[in-house]
Amino acid sequence: MAVEALPASPEQAAARFKLGDAALLRGDPAAALSQYLAVADGYTNDAVVSRELRPFAWQQSVAAAVAATNAAAAARAMERLLEAHPDAEVSGRSALMLGQSLVRRGDASSGRDLLSRFALRFPDAPVTADVRLALASGFISERKWAPALAELDGWVARYTNHPSLPQAEYDRAYASAEAGLSTNAVEQFRALAQRFATNPLAQTAQLWLGSHFYNLGDFARAELAYVGVLTNSLWKGSVATQRARLLASHAAMARGSTTNAVQYLLDLLNDPATPEPERASGYFYLGEARLSANPASTNGPTSSFSEALEAFAGAARFTNQPVVVAAWGRMAYCQLQLSAQSPVAASRAVELYQRILESPLSDVSSRAKALVGIGAACERMASGKGPAESAELLERALKHYLDVVLGSGFLRPGESVPPRLLEEAGLAASQLLEERRRFVEADGLYDRLGRELPSLKPVWDARRHRVQQLSRPTP
Repeated sequence: MAVEALPASPEQAAARFKLGDAALLRGDPAAALSQYLAVADGYTNDAVVSRELRPFAWQQSVAAAVAATNAAAAARAMERLLEAHPDAEVSGRSALMLGQSLVRRGDASSGRDLLSRFALRFPDAPVTADVRLALASGFISERKWAPALAELDGWVARYTNHPSLPQAEYDRAYASAEAGLSTNAVEQFRALAQRFATNPLAQTAQLWLGSHFYNLGDFARAELAYVGVLTNSLWKGSVATQRARLLASHAAMARGSTTNAVQYLLDLLNDPATPEPERASGYFYLGEARLSANPASTNGPTSSFSEALEAFAGAARFTNQPVVVAAWGRMAYCQLQLSAQSPVAASRAVELYQRILESPLSDVSSRAKALVGIGAACERMASGKGPAESAELLERALKHYLDVVLGSGFLRPGESVPPRLLEEAGLAASQLLEERRRFVEADGLYDRLGRELPSLKPVWDARRHRVQQLSRPTP
């Protein structure tokens, strides 16, 4: 109403400006942009508007155009802002906003060009530190490590007390790592973690160090890096702490310290703040650690399988987590190992493997393993049974092995059986066929395996030759 009622004047320009602000706050950046541009491009002979409103109208035009994803209008507003009001702080924040927006939207070259021009024009302005850091981020987004490192090396040398120094040091270490300068990256991440121990980026630095050493096979140093997160009292209860416990358990297991691994996992599971994904994984890896541990001398030889089974069952309770399929598989494995003492254990294993076959979460490897597992369980159940029942169970086992070899009944569109599981199923099926003196079928199986697994063809051919000899009638 004020815009309509007032004549062209500083008051009307102020009303337009505030109308733009209201539109921007209401989430209508296009309408806001039209009001800001009306102020910025209009009132050309009004000295008050030129002095007090026009520079800020161009500044707000940049913000509105960025929000409206109007890159052309944003660039034009930015150029006019630099022309009309060369104050570094006013124009610098707009340049920073527009440059970062261009980088995020995939036009990193234009974003870097804008930021670079501003930095050259205002080298000593306080806002230039943020602009140069955004410039380095633009190089990183394009994976241009050499210019990113050059920019960041200069940045940390110049802005030694800037609040963004931890971010700059992190970006520098990350760029060093991606550039293949792993020695530099290790030292830079380590220095960051020590110097800025209260900063969340120090957590990420410690986790990177752990992953780096783990991938090198230096599991002891990897574990120490993860422990660095756990022992910082300021990070207690953080997501990084939960992650570090899980990763520390992996490192401990890899270096053979089951005791340490179990303790990390128990700490993870006993922490009520542990989120569901990490809790599910914690139970799963606790089961793996239990399997790796030697049974105590006072316990029976199957105690580790019973303890592992309990842990895997804990993971399986989280039915909406991807780890549930792997947990079913490991539970079935434990049940198979316990089947010598418990007649029903093999049947329970079959039930668990059947869940995997029916689950939409299971991948082709999981389903192929489940079929092989059912075959193994059937063989276990056949032991000690009467001839007829035993023969039926062994036939059932053979069918499941051959289903894997033939890719029958369990593959989804575009899937194929992994070679390792094809070999495992083929060997199990061939053993049953040979034990039952079904040499002609074994011959055909070896022929197929030779075609499906050509790298092992000499092995299959030798077996094929042997069963051909056995199948010939004795003179």
